[in-house]
Amino acid sequence: MHTEFKKLDAEGIGFLTAKQASVGYRKLGIVNGGGLPPVDQARKYTPTGIIGARQFVEAGVWQRQENSAFHRSHEGFSAQEIRELDEVFQNLDEDGSGTIERGDMIRLLESLFPEMSTDAVVRAELVKLLQDVDKDHSGSLDFGDFTRLMRLSSNLQNRLRFDKERLAVEDTKFAKNEVTEFRKLFLASDVNSSIELSLEEFKRMIATFCPMGDRNSKEFVSFFWKIVKQQECVEGRRDSADFPEFLRVLRYVLDINFGGVKERTASLIGNP
Repeated sequence: MHTEFKKLDAEGIGFLTAKQASVGYRKLGIVNGGGLPPVDQARKYTPTGIIGARQFVEAGVWQRQENSAFHRSHEGFSAQEIRELDEVFQNLDEDGSGTIERGDMIRLLESLFPEMSTDAVVRAELVKLLQDVDKDHSGSLDFGDFTRLMRLSSNLQNRLRFDKERLAVEDTKFAKNEVTEFRKLFLASDVNSSIELSLEEFKRMIATFCPMGDRNSKEFVSFFWKIVKQQECVEGRRDSADFPEFLRVLRYVLDINFGGVKERTASLIGNP
């Protein structure tokens, strides 16, 4: 923060305007849950209201501590995420009692995590999570229980996502450096930042390595659909490829030497 203060205080006068301080805090990502920088807090540290280096840093530290305390008390969710969860909760709490029935939560989990909910083993884990957060065994959940359940469910999904990628790397037998380069290629090809590649995005990427005429296009579409449907309990679109599916498609492309891709990419990757 001291470095940012010096950059903003280009003339070396020793203090910043509220506007300058606001710009600095935003550059550092120091804002509250509403996206506002702690300019008013900085002013509180001095009777004159002038924001010097000490006031700038102290207010920044204060805001970071406030944000950390908020995350700890709200299961790691940001203020924006809590507002969104509260809206969902209020919609489920139709009678305004401040609680929702467990049956409603099961239906919500089914809508939020359809892939997990349709797998017998993982569904049992979700039900167990639901039982664990209902500590008083009342059969209903208050907002605190609800946010806890959402965090635990998200953690479970992240674990399944990690396992899916780990298995894909093991099965495809790509080297660590190849996986790293493929991840860069995947992210560069994901033009809408959805963390999944649509069929058209994938075809455009493949076309940079090998010709994609009618025959190759039809063949590619056929095996693409077969591979991307393997969700493995991970949420996502069944008509698009996440990174593990991306690796499996590439492995298949290389194994059948689709469109002579091995020869065309010999200088880019190491083919087994």
